[in-house]
Parts: sequence; C-alpha cells; structure tokens
Amino acid sequence: MKNSRFYRWISLLMIVLVFFSLGIFIISKDRARSSREQRNLVTLFDIELSGILTGEFENELYEYANDQFTLRNRLLDLRNGISVAMGEKEKNGIYRADDGYLIEGFKVPDMDNFEEQAAAVNLFAKNNSKLNCYVFIVPTASATLDLKLPDGAPLGDEKAYFKNWKDSLDSSITFIDVRNAFKNHAGEELFYKTDSRWTSLGAYYAYKEAAAPMQLNIANDRFEAMTVANDYVGPLCYESGYYDYSSDSISIYFNQDNAFVQVVEYPETGEKSVSMYKSEKLEGIEKLDVFFGGAHGQVNIETSSASDRNLLVIKDSNGDSFVPYLVNNFRRIVMIDPELYEGDINSLIRKEDFSDVLFLYQSGNISEDKALVKMLNGENVTEEGLESALPEFTKDDAANVKTPVGGGGNALLF
Repeated sequence: MKNSRFYRWISLLMIVLVFFSLGIFIISKDRARSSREQRNLVTLFDIELSGILTGEFENELYEYANDQFTLRNRLLDLRNGISVAMGEKEKNGIYRADDGYLIEGFKVPDMDNFEEQAAAVNLFAKNNSKLNCYVFIVPTASATLDLKLPDGAPLGDEKAYFKNWKDSLDSSITFIDVRNAFKNHAGEELFYKTDSRWTSLGAYYAYKEAAAPMQLNIANDRFEAMTVANDYVGPLCYESGYYDYSSDSISIYFNQDNAFVQVVEYPETGEKSVSMYKSEKLEGIEKLDVFFGGAHGQVNIETSSASDRNLLVIKDSNGDSFVPYLVNNFRRIVMIDPELYEGDINSLIRKEDFSDVLFLYQSGNISEDKALVKMLNGENVTEEGLESALPEFTKDDAANVKTPVGGGGNALLF
C-alpha cells in the first residue's frame, strides 16, 4: 500500500512537471540565436507546413522543440558534466587539455591540396622575382602545447607537414619557422585557451623570430602590453560544447616608438581610420575583431616610417595581430585575406610598388584552405573586384578619418 501511494505521488509529480514545462514552453518567446552555441536556433516561423507532404515536418518540429526547450542550457551543462565525469576528453576533434586549454587536433592534410599550394606559391615567387618572398607557417597549439594534451590523443604529423613545406619551396623563398622559439616559451600564454589562434604575446615572439630573416630593425622597439578584455570566450567552446571554461584575456602590444599610422583604409567599404584597433568590437562576442575590425578582403596601411619598403601580406586571421608589429619597418602594408578578396592579385602587384611579400598562415588553416590557390591563379576575381581601384593616399586623408583617443596607430577608436 505504501509503495503504491509513493508511486502515485511520483507519477503525479512527473505529470505536473511535464505540463509545467509545456506551459512555459508555449508562453515563452522563441529565441532566434544562442549566444552560448553561436548559432541560429529554429523558430516557429522556420517550420513549413508543406513539410507534412515531404516528411520534413516531423524533423523540423523535433529541431524546434530541441532548440526552444526551456531548460536547454541547463540540460547541456548537465550532459557535459556527466560526460566529463565519465572521463570524456574530446568532442568534435577538440580536446580538454591541462591548465584550462581547449586544443584542436591537427588533421591529416590533403596532400593533393598541399602540392597545389606549394606549386602556386613557387610560381608566384618566380613571376614576381623582384620581391623578397617569405612563407611563414605558424604551428598550432596541439604541436606547441602537446604535453598538455590527454594521453593517447591521436594527432596528425604536423612535424612532417612543416618539412613538406620547407622542402617544396623554391630556394628563392625564405621559410620562417618559429617552432623552436615557441617551444622555449611553451610555459607562457602563446595561444588563447578557447581559441586556436595565437595571442598577442605569441605574435610578438613570432615577430622577434621573423626579424632576422625579414631584415627587420627591432633594436629600438619598446613594446608594452595593455589588457583590453578579460571576458573573451573563443569558438572552441561553442564548437566542442564545453562551456565550463574560464574566459581569456586579450592584450594589445603598443610600441612606444611606433611609427605613426597615417591612414588605415578598407577598400570594400571605403572606410578610413588612423587606428589599427576598433574598441567597439570589445563589446561583442567576436572580441578579437578589435584588430582591424575583423575579417576583410583587403586592408591598406600607410605609415610615416622612414623605410622605403612596402609589404604585401597574404594571410589568415592570425595575421591581424601580427601586422601591427611591422609598421615601423614598412612605409606601406597591404593585407589580403584570400577567403574574402575578390580582386586580381597580379593587378594589385603591378599597381603597387611592393618590395616584400609575406605568406602567413597557421598550419591547421592552410592545410584545409582552398582560397589561396584560387586567388594566385586568378579564379577568385569578381566583376566588382576588377572594377575596384585602389585610391592613392594623400596627406589630406588624415583630416577625413576618425581620430582616436591617444593619437596615432597605437590608439583605440572610441
């Protein structure tokens, strides 16, 4: 009798909970986006009744209920907590490493893609033999911080990948390798804990290592770090579903003897500025967009450096925090992101008086990249890209751009 009464109360409680949850679910406003997962959620307006005939209606309804469930975030936390307690160390190729790091494993590269990339870079260097050409492959956190990875983590052979690049490049191309320097500083925060990119400190050590092969004058450098954010949560959290990680801090290194950045121009939008940094981006999710405002196909930087050298940088997103270290050594720097660039790279080179070109990619990015070869082969060019012209910088440009607090390229725009 007692057991029967107990089960009746349990059943009644479950029914109440079900109807309570259903009621909250019905009256709650649909959420369009999950800031935690960094993705759009299925809303009621996304469900099409025509799916009843195709059989998609049930799937869409299931996805809707799953995305809009009232206690979704708490259930995700519970699921992750149970998984971790049971010893889970990896999800979606991202490992829970020591010292609070999430580290993405290096995937085995597509060798056909690699051979096309190396051939395209070699041909580019041959066709532009007057330029000093550098290839800078940045190691991943999994190669640098391998001792922090859990035992038995299956990783691709990044060492062999570096050797392939080094051996495949023409002798006229200088290969820049910072792996030993990074190993010597492995105890420092070279990479973000929740993002696969290097930190400003990692970029600084890379800059010092690149100084000799790129013939950079760093004798008078006086860099000082300024922390601009302490609450950055990177994409590795969203991609893995591990949300229990502490936030990263973001710092910017200012050179007290920095050449004055006269104009930073974004040809896609026509915007001009006198700063390399956008402080308003620190208020959003993508806080690393503080560097140049995020991803752009092309960014032009004009400095007051006494140097007569002009640099073309073909890069991934790691280049955004690296280029600011270079402004003292080049009169003009043009950054190109092949993923977004729609112009003709050969026309750009003919127009500009470049003395140097730097290819800068993290190994985990370039191993999967398809845009670089397309750009070097001219397959990326759009009609808009062909029509776009690069305006010449004039001394009057500085009068027409936003003025930052603190002055010069060292400042943040407010």
